[in-house]
Amino acid sequence: MPRFGPRTSALLLCATVVVAIIGCRKKAVPMEVLFTTRTQAMYSLQRGQLAEAETLFKKLVDQAPDDPLGYANLGLTYLQQGRYAEADKQLNRARKLDPANADIALMHAKLFALSGRRDDARTLLETVYKGDPHSLHALYALAELDAGEKDAAALARREQRLKAILGLAPANIVARLDLMDIAAGRGQADSAVRHLEEVRRIPPEPPKEALQEIDRSIQLLRTGSVANAKPSLDRVRRAMELTKPYQASLDDVKWIEGPISGTPLLTFVPSYFVSTRGKGGRAVDSVRFRDITDDSGLLTAPRGCFKCRAGLFTISRLVLVSLCPPGQYSRRSSTLTTMAGSTSSPSAATDAAVSFTIAATARSRT
Repeated sequence: MPRFGPRTSALLLCATVVVAIIGCRKKAVPMEVLFTTRTQAMYSLQRGQLAEAETLFKKLVDQAPDDPLGYANLGLTYLQQGRYAEADKQLNRARKLDPANADIALMHAKLFALSGRRDDARTLLETVYKGDPHSLHALYALAELDAGEKDAAALARREQRLKAILGLAPANIVARLDLMDIAAGRGQADSAVRHLEEVRRIPPEPPKEALQEIDRSIQLLRTGSVANAKPSLDRVRRAMELTKPYQASLDDVKWIEGPISGTPLLTFVPSYFVSTRGKGGRAVDSVRFRDITDDSGLLTAPRGCFKCRAGLFTISRLVLVSLCPPGQYSRRSSTLTTMAGSTSSPSAATDAAVSFTIAATARSRT
């Protein structure tokens, strides 16, 4: 058997290790498969199908081990199941992969608050707020931490956070009503009236039932009868909580409760899922999606309204026009129209439109 010198042996050993690593390396999963898995997982989580969501998110982190949102949403799944230790483990992984992601930090702070680690939650939320002083979510989360406290210092901190929210978003109804409750609890009738008048002025006009209770509350408060006004103030809140402006305000400030990306079909992070098959990073640089559902007015349509959902096909075509190379739009637009006609439900049509557009635009730039 031939003998090799130390240098040759070392080279052979390095070559063996390299071959072993290459042989064990997993084959890259296609972007379309990753996107499908993630969409299905987020759909299950949003519908409260936690067992199915857990299985799919585990599959996703196996397919894309460098994607922090996969671990974050798996952690959220555990969080909603009350499995706090497992949620903490996954959220720690996500934060290590993306330390600057404020949404992941907010989710982790929520876990701390629910598991009794309020000081850790406060520290993390303060860090998020320091990094982004315009974060309404961090401000409201800090206010919520003090909501259950009875001491004057906690109440003062909560009031300060809510006023900071109004400084950034004066039309936020949630913060207005919370400050109204604080003023009424202190017996400050004039302050409570001021917040009620602002709520009444915020467009669109509150519903008739809410307006009647607002007027009744203002009359009682102006007589100095704060105690007698409290039942009416409670009715104001209940009436406003059912309105779309209140729900929109709540979405602007509330803590992370659902999957981070919100609308799975329209929002994703391309740098985690798009594999660059051309030179440089042109695919990742060119594919940028923004959730325009709120801007388009689609949320105001009745659930299941196909005519309104069909607006997504118009959006899809606009994306194709702007990104497809010359000569390719006509063919892809025809395919999109065929897909729309072959679907049996509005939700399937929506899925087909957006999924097709994402895949087509990603390919058009590679």
